[in-house]
Amino acid sequence: MSINKDFKIYEIIFIIIAIIFIVINCLGLFEVIYFTNNAQIIFQAIFLVSIGIAYIRKSKVVGVLFIIASILFITSIL
Repeated sequence: MSINKDFKIYEIIFIIIAIIFIVINCLGLFEVIYFTNNAQIIFQAIFLVSIGIAYIRKSKVVGVLFIIASILFITSIL
């Protein structure tokens, strides 16, 4: 089993977006910056969508599960 080490540019972009939003979410979690509950759920959903898009080429099932989880996060605040 070999590991595919070549990353597409969109994967790198979405991983960077995911890192940014997980840092923002952690700042809210540790109450460094105050966010409402809805804002934190949106940040978590953006994180999950970004990870899902980044990993959909590697493992379609995992990518789709991340995207479905983000949709469930968004519907939980509606």
